[in-house]
Amino acid sequence: MSLNQDGTFSSLAPPLNEACSPPTNLSIAQFMLDSTHPLRPIRDANSPWLIEDETGRAIGYEEVRARTWGLANGMRRRWPHIVEDDVGWLALAGLHGVGSGFCKVIRGEAISSRENKTKVAFYSFSSGTTGKPKAVAIPHHAVIANVIQNAAFVRLNDPDLPSDLARYRRGDVNLGVLPMFHIYGLVMVTHFGLFAGLPLVVIPQFNFVEMLKSIVKYRITHLSLVPPQIVLFCKHPATKNYDFSHCHFALVGAAPVSPELTAQFRQVMPNLGFGQAYGMTETGKPIGPWHSLLSSLSLLWSTPKPAGCLEVGQLINSTTAKVVKPDGTLAGYDEPGELVVAGPQMTLRYENNEAATKETYVDGWVHTGDEVVIKKSGDVLIVDRLKELIKVRGFQVAPAELEGHLLDHPFVDDVGVIGLPDDYSGEVPLAFVALSPDAKKSGLSDIAMKNKLTKASLANHSQMIPKFDLCIRSLYQIRRLITNG
Repeated sequence: MSLNQDGTFSSLAPPLNEACSPPTNLSIAQFMLDSTHPLRPIRDANSPWLIEDETGRAIGYEEVRARTWGLANGMRRRWPHIVEDDVGWLALAGLHGVGSGFCKVIRGEAISSRENKTKVAFYSFSSGTTGKPKAVAIPHHAVIANVIQNAAFVRLNDPDLPSDLARYRRGDVNLGVLPMFHIYGLVMVTHFGLFAGLPLVVIPQFNFVEMLKSIVKYRITHLSLVPPQIVLFCKHPATKNYDFSHCHFALVGAAPVSPELTAQFRQVMPNLGFGQAYGMTETGKPIGPWHSLLSSLSLLWSTPKPAGCLEVGQLINSTTAKVVKPDGTLAGYDEPGELVVAGPQMTLRYENNEAATKETYVDGWVHTGDEVVIKKSGDVLIVDRLKELIKVRGFQVAPAELEGHLLDHPFVDDVGVIGLPDDYSGEVPLAFVALSPDAKKSGLSDIAMKNKLTKASLANHSQMIPKFDLCIRSLYQIRRLITNG
């Protein structure tokens, strides 16, 4: 990664040239269904877009297009006062819909001059750098840009790339087991996978053994997973009953995977390419490189990680970063600080939350809340999480939300919640609870009270402690509680 004169860092990957730049006049529906792009492979005419896992039914382009049009038209019928800039209307226009009794006709060229950089396509919930979940406004342009960035980074459709080095090849099939409302499942699995020409096997509900059967049945080559699923591959006895030699690549995201777990997974699938993606909803997902990807709608693809860091990777194409020290100055190589990023894949704001927006989105830059060190090699080492969030099975859990839930209980005087490392879940919440005088008068033992509280929200991870000062909610002081036993 190159250090610029202004103190920012640029990706070592070449920026997107004019021919490959994300279009600003297309909705996601237009881009995915009706447009061509230099990085997009030509899909075989008989290759399905989607495959229903339960029935095996293949769904081709025409049906996907018709269903998208029908959904947009249905939205228009259900909400007749929707304005034409809204998602359903743009999807309908993007599909060149002929209109119906519920809506007037809008031709494709009618929106061709409009910028898609500010038109919201999705709302996806994130806790951001701190606090409770917030609705991230994701524009059409961010998703389109991130798809193209990842295509450029992995050299998709590059005729000069040897076939044995290509990550995505003709005939590959993608696993669709992750929730599509999560930014990882939405952008990387669904939109990027379909752009790359991979049929997506849509699995309606996760069941590990049934997923193994589907991987074999449909000859799925690309596994998009989260760390708890990696643990199951390594430890579940059913794994050894199946042949996964046809699998080509596994991408893991939503939370870090330890070097030990990575080594175990490589033993289960020694011939499988393996990468991690880093990012956050606000940045779109991946930010970085192949082995491991830093993502802000995709920020990084990974490289082998040194001891003591959560993740390592390199910035993907057309992404810029700066590392901000606690005093507000910019860090250079090998100096720690908060990772702050910018690029075409960045999202717009937290909807209806001006205070949180001003904290995270600053002058075109997005604050990740993660402490990093950038090496001269271009690797970004994620060393610690500055934001007060707990990642449980890939999902963000806000300590403040759990604390608020527990504080609603009449027997709880005060509470502080932190995250503890866990092999299966990545992290689990641990609550330090100070009981009220009424709780002590009730005659319930600490064990009984612990069971009463954790049954609802903390999965048996709580500890009763004496009355403590409210400032314990700072992470530093809560960590001291653990250190001191």
